[in-house]
Amino acid sequence: MTWTWFAAQIEAALRLLRREPDAITGFDLSVDGFWRSFVAALVCLPGFFLLSPPNDPGFSWPSETLGYVVGWLVFPLVMVPLSRSLGKGERYVPLVVAINWGAVLQMAAFVTAVTLSRLLPQPLGALLVLGTTVVVVLYEWHIVRSALATTAGIAAALTALDLGLGIAVERAFSG
Repeated sequence: MTWTWFAAQIEAALRLLRREPDAITGFDLSVDGFWRSFVAALVCLPGFFLLSPPNDPGFSWPSETLGYVVGWLVFPLVMVPLSRSLGKGERYVPLVVAINWGAVLQMAAFVTAVTLSRLLPQPLGALLVLGTTVVVVLYEWHIVRSALATTAGIAAALTALDLGLGIAVERAFSG
């Protein structure tokens, strides 16, 4: 992995955000590219810690960190049989690669929004975080739709599944 390769993956994620039709082709969609896309979890890790509530008495770094790892793995694992059952098995690698690198942009958006929300009067700060959440969910929907080359409805269902899995993992691992 080089900085040039890394920058190309982030650029592909940005191209997806800009809704460029061929953005998926900008990712490294090889088997190595699939596994390397999980480096995005390491890139997002500082943001995860910045957004974590260290003053919460129920907060446990080991448990939350394990939950973070599980959270990165659960959707890709669930999508192995699901993508095949949808007749999209050949689109599994592009989906995981795009979701992983897209998460870097999503984390950057959340860290920015939460940081700014702490400086703004309420409810303006809360509205900023809510608006960012809506944009991030729509971005993920677009990633799923583009990567799987599927319908809007299936993309919405899979995006909802990913969100639901994320909530379940967070609840299972939070103190």
